[in-house]
Amino acid sequence: LFLLPARSAPPPPGPPTAVQVAANPSTLTMGGMPDGRMPQACQAPPGAGSGTAGPAAGAELSGFRKVELNGRYMIRPHVQLHGRPTYWQTTELYFAYWVGNLQRWSICGGESYNDVVQGASLGWAFQMELADFAQSTRWLERNGEEWPIAHVSAVALQHAPAPPPQHVQVHPPSWLAPLPVVAVPPPPAPQAPGVRGLDVPLERRLRTGSRSSGVSWSDRCAGGATAASGDGRREHEGNRAWEEQRNVRARTDQGPSCAGASA
Repeated sequence: LFLLPARSAPPPPGPPTAVQVAANPSTLTMGGMPDGRMPQACQAPPGAGSGTAGPAAGAELSGFRKVELNGRYMIRPHVQLHGRPTYWQTTELYFAYWVGNLQRWSICGGESYNDVVQGASLGWAFQMELADFAQSTRWLERNGEEWPIAHVSAVALQHAPAPPPQHVQVHPPSWLAPLPVVAVPPPPAPQAPGVRGLDVPLERRLRTGSRSSGVSWSDRCAGGATAASGDGRREHEGNRAWEEQRNVRARTDQGPSCAGASA
């Protein structure tokens, strides 16, 4: 830059602040002439104060020899110089401000912001035509000790990027939502091995009988008891017949011996 001031941080966001820069031409340092005089092209013409700055939200500039000056400049209404808002690159390396006594725009390095606030008029490029910052195509760009004309392409940006919302509620997609809780019935109690048909109450089975055989349990129990009693009678009768046969044999065997003895 023309002068190498100490680097200072860019202005923080806040309410609009109007800064008045000293308008005495003898105190301006443009870097163009050794004795501090400004280049003739930078002198404010008569009636220059009638120029107005448009309300463009920003501008895309290209065509400067110093490539760092090219890029997008967005408006900062809360940071004002000479009653006009400033325009800043997104990187905050360079900003454009309205030079009050010259009634034209200047592009300056961000590290010189505090010096501009203190009264210095600094810049790498100064606007030649009285036009809005976003519409100016003719600039005087510093090149060593000279100020050749730079033909710049300017594209006005009508809408500033919307700031991010302070409170953003993020809703996950439906497939990330938790699954509903479903009541699962307990598993059935294990059945004893070989036991089937426990789904029917015992008294119902005793009353209606088995579905497979058609014979009630009471009939089965009665039939079993009858069969058991028949088997017992047959066994008793068999034992009785065997006892009778044994008695007959015993009497037969005893008969002759007794007869001989009696004889």
